[in-house]
Amino acid sequence: YHSEGADISIIEANRGLYDGLDEEGSCSSASLAKLTGTPVVLVLDCTKATRTMAAVVKGLVGFDTQVDIKAVVLNNVAGPRHEGLLRRTIERYTDVKVIGAVERKKRAPILMRHLGLTPAEEHRAAERTVKDTAKTIERSIDIEKFLEIAKGAETITVPEGDLYEGVRALRAKAQGLRVVVLKDEAFQFYYPENIEALRVAGMEVIEVEATRQKGLPPCEVVYIGGGFPETNALALSKNELFRRDFLRAVQRGTGVYAECGGLMFLGEMIKFRGRQYPMTGVLPISFQMKQRPVAHGYAMAKAETRSAFYREGTVLRGHEFHYSKPVITGKGDFALTLKMQKGRGITDGWDGIVRGRVFGGYIHLHALGSPEWIETLVRVAEGRTG
Repeated sequence: YHSEGADISIIEANRGLYDGLDEEGSCSSASLAKLTGTPVVLVLDCTKATRTMAAVVKGLVGFDTQVDIKAVVLNNVAGPRHEGLLRRTIERYTDVKVIGAVERKKRAPILMRHLGLTPAEEHRAAERTVKDTAKTIERSIDIEKFLEIAKGAETITVPEGDLYEGVRALRAKAQGLRVVVLKDEAFQFYYPENIEALRVAGMEVIEVEATRQKGLPPCEVVYIGGGFPETNALALSKNELFRRDFLRAVQRGTGVYAECGGLMFLGEMIKFRGRQYPMTGVLPISFQMKQRPVAHGYAMAKAETRSAFYREGTVLRGHEFHYSKPVITGKGDFALTLKMQKGRGITDGWDGIVRGRVFGGYIHLHALGSPEWIETLVRVAEGRTG
């Protein structure tokens, strides 16, 4: 869809080639490659390994012969001698060609932290890092062979029809409704299609920086995506004017839909690296950051409690990834509305904490995969219940 007209498109795999939802490998990178007729280039971490890499390649090739594994790029190679031995053994015991070898770096060229790469917005040398990485790729990989493999891929025809057809049907209800999207270094995990869906539906999208702005613009609903509220907790907590205005808006009836990091902003407090940072206090919940992931992977949930948001019986498919451990701190007028069929959620297998016209959950949804998401936002913005 987005790549139509491009010379080539590269699909970045997720986890191991055959890792998916179940023992059949559903939703794995391999299943995606078969579905789209895309050739596969393996990137192998060769740290302290030589001949074993040939066995790994041979095993991956033979595990599912319908997966079109065309080539290998060797990564974390110690030097020319190591590279030579790897190339000879892989090409002796398999029919897969080695088209590149990237030497091990003393320091990671791209900054990492929990949840993955450090976002470009917070990486002072982002442009230089991209340029340096490009030079490494040009020096280490046979680009011509890579392009040759890409050109041999099947042509994917974009299906006829409008991907946002269902969203456009909401225009009569959503036209002119205002949605504030909190978007800054604290909240930056948004599927582009979700923001596009809001606009296609006819809503006015207003982007706001929670770390800097002093108040919340007038709106019917606020959408808060995931991000790094913990590493920006000091800035969020110091912006007391915004937090207070946000709470007042909620008390006046403004709707809120928050995912993951957004959920944390709705809580009372975030504990991070031995310090406590106050948040908005919209929901009776606090968060403590852990060293290891608390949840990571595909998620599926079913709405089992009536609320202003998802109708009972609605099944949602998404993703969750977080290091925060939530603790519900109070009782009262809130409910956990989504029963997790796969994934962790907030507590005891439940996600989607709702208080009035406020929803917070760990599950990230894609507007085109879960059309109920945009329908819910429009309904809440209109002031209607589920």
